[in-house]
Amino acid sequence: MASSLKPTDPEPTESIPVDDNALEEEGLPYDDERGPNDEQQNEAVDVNHHWITMIMGDKLHLATIGDYPERILDIGTGTGVWAIDMSDKCPSASIIGTNISPIQPSWVPRK
Repeated sequence: MASSLKPTDPEPTESIPVDDNALEEEGLPYDDERGPNDEQQNEAVDVNHHWITMIMGDKLHLATIGDYPERILDIGTGTGVWAIDMSDKCPSASIIGTNISPIQPSWVPRK
């Protein structure tokens, strides 16, 4: 299957900020839809991801996607930790993570 990326699309590993004018509440970054969006909250989300993964027996999903998925879309990727973990579990897949708030790491695996 041919890739749907166009020459004007970003590199697959590029993190693109959607809105440089993030909302602030009491001087802290704030996502209007979900609540606090500061470093402490992001760390809590990552810890939550890790313990849920452990509870699920190291499974990152319950979907029937087969052993070699080609493309995975993570809508509301947050810190990006799930998409990065999925790229380790599914090296054959092209994974796109999208989020309203640009809080993902600047470096992501080349997958």
